[in-house]
Amino acid sequence: MDLQEYSIKDLLLTAIKSEEDNYQLYSTLNYRVGDEALASKLDFLSNEEVKHKTMLEQMFSKHYPDEKVEVNDIATDVPLPMIEIAPGYYPVGDILSQVMEAELVTADFYSSWKDIYPDEDELKVLLDNLSGWEMSHYKLVKQLKESIKKNKMEKIQWP
Repeated sequence: MDLQEYSIKDLLLTAIKSEEDNYQLYSTLNYRVGDEALASKLDFLSNEEVKHKTMLEQMFSKHYPDEKVEVNDIATDVPLPMIEIAPGYYPVGDILSQVMEAELVTADFYSSWKDIYPDEDELKVLLDNLSGWEMSHYKLVKQLKESIKKNKMEKIQWP
């Protein structure tokens, strides 16, 4: 993923927004599934996204101490996936497939970004960690999807 044309500010804001969106997604899934073990893992993932967002907000504050983090209506063209699910009934596995793809792209996003700013050692460490964590999320979601397939979980209603 080529991110050289973007500023640290745009990348940080996009990353913060992405983590917030992923939190909302995992939280919504958590409350929609009927399986307690699955809900527990989705709750874990939603909490992880909150931690990631907090770390990114702290990094933003270090780079831009006089600015407030505002991500509600971010309009950047930084290439990160948007998971948009129209209201209706969906197999949980179909939703998790989209989540898996988003986790892979996000891991690549963080990995690609860390090489752009050579003098940003603290940022590089954070991005390396985030990339690894997103890959571990991908693996966990993949396991959840396989478990759902094996247990033939029903469709859920999306808001």
